[in-house]
Amino acid sequence: MDDGQLMAALHATPLFAQVDAAVVREIASELEALRCDAGHVVIREGDLGDALYLVMRGQLRVVSHGPSGDEIFLNEIAEGEAVGEIALLTGERRSATVYAATQSGLLRFSRE
Repeated sequence: MDDGQLMAALHATPLFAQVDAAVVREIASELEALRCDAGHVVIREGDLGDALYLVMRGQLRVVSHGPSGDEIFLNEIAEGEAVGEIALLTGERRSATVYAATQSGLLRFSRE
């Protein structure tokens, strides 16, 4: 993805749609591109919130684990959506596990 495509994709993302272009360029310089195969765990329930992820391609699935360890479906995250922002902002532990439901392309924005 070239810089123009990245900027267009970020501006199309609701999280950054109203953010000044100069700020978005600064954020874009800090993003790490990731490719995840289906089944890859992106966020694990209970881990510290150290990053948020933007889905550029593919789909993520959000699940929690019940008292008996069974998986409880919570949500799907589609292209253009973000996940992990709450724990990143609050510093709390992750409330759910997120994994790639399909082969996915993500942008990772670290707390650092």
